[in-house]
Amino acid sequence: MPSSNSMSQAVISMGKRLGHAATHVIYSNLLQHRSFTFNGLRYRYFYHRYNSTCETERCIEIPIALNFLHRQLTGPALEIGNVLNHYTPYQHTVVDKYETGKGVINVDVCDFEPASKYAVIISISTLEHVGWDEETFDPGKALYAIVRLRHMLLDHGRMLVSFPLGHHAGLDRAVRNGDLGCYELRGMKRFGNIWTEVSVQELLACKLEPPYRRGNGAYRRVRGVAFAYFRS
Repeated sequence: MPSSNSMSQAVISMGKRLGHAATHVIYSNLLQHRSFTFNGLRYRYFYHRYNSTCETERCIEIPIALNFLHRQLTGPALEIGNVLNHYTPYQHTVVDKYETGKGVINVDVCDFEPASKYAVIISISTLEHVGWDEETFDPGKALYAIVRLRHMLLDHGRMLVSFPLGHHAGLDRAVRNGDLGCYELRGMKRFGNIWTEVSVQELLACKLEPPYRRGNGAYRRVRGVAFAYFRS
């Protein structure tokens, strides 16, 4: 099991005692050069004040997502869930059923009817909420959304969907049974404050950690994240 050096651990522990704002400052200044490996490439952890990414899976999802976008064919891009706009400017269409914002289309992903198809589609820890954390419970809706999104891809288009393990039982089951319909599936697991790529089998063993308080809400820290790659 990987671990950071004793100095990093001491700095991180200090930040946690002082609070989330202090933790962000410590990570973004003293630990800004920390990196992780995913699919043979080296990435720098992404630390941003919004939602304190140093404490969540966003610290790996954002750099992986941006690299994916930059490596795809030039053409229209679609994001399901308004995530990237909070961290970096990117010219793309955003669909988010609940979150309002400039240029954000507020419609259910399963009701979205685009005027044309997309060269690339991305969704960062969003689809696990579809049909699962909504007023009408529909455990099959997330998989239906994936099928619909694949039909929105241009020929040779690509889609990346990330989601935590242990949140949506239907998605977890699809990973276990190989029913996601993706051509590639990779996993990242958190060990303390370090993220490491693991096998799908090890990823499936990940569960959400017990709830913890942050601000006015209760959150469950993610231990494992799946990255699923799709073709049209």
